[in-house]
Amino acid sequence: MTDAAKQDERRAPPESLSRREMIATTAAALATPLLPLRPAAGPQPPGAAAAPRFLTPPEFALLDELTELVIPTDEHSPGARAAGVAAFIDGRLAESLEPEWQALWRSGLEAVEGLAREHHNKPFLDATQDQRVEIVTAMAAGPRSASTLTRNTRATCTSEGTTPGTTRHRGLGSVSCPP
Repeated sequence: MTDAAKQDERRAPPESLSRREMIATTAAALATPLLPLRPAAGPQPPGAAAAPRFLTPPEFALLDELTELVIPTDEHSPGARAAGVAAFIDGRLAESLEPEWQALWRSGLEAVEGLAREHHNKPFLDATQDQRVEIVTAMAAGPRSASTLTRNTRATCTSEGTTPGTTRHRGLGSVSCPP
């Protein structure tokens, strides 16, 4: 097709549709009423929790807290919770056709729980804010730091004669000595 013909085609009045365009437009118009309606996505009112689509409710709550720790509310913008980040991730996981990806997310959440239980003898969501930040900071520093977190806690509690259940400061923040 020549450049002149392309320009003429672009200048064609909008009323002229090709047969293919007419069929596509008609099919779209006929199919639109058959599509399921979903509520518009928007910020959830305070206290309203989205029902998880893929994750279990405990996994979803953990993900919601982790995203809020990473993207907290500040004076410039709402945090991850207000933006519905956990619901977005859960929705993508629900729609994923890759079981490996879904399993990776689940195992990551299990690892966070395992680290919290091993280090603080309680689930992540039962830990204090400082303990949660300590765990997330260690994970962000890499796998070696997260595993070192537990070894350092045991060493600190044992070598410094710390009474179980008390807290000492140790590099990555407060350390709760297991009972």
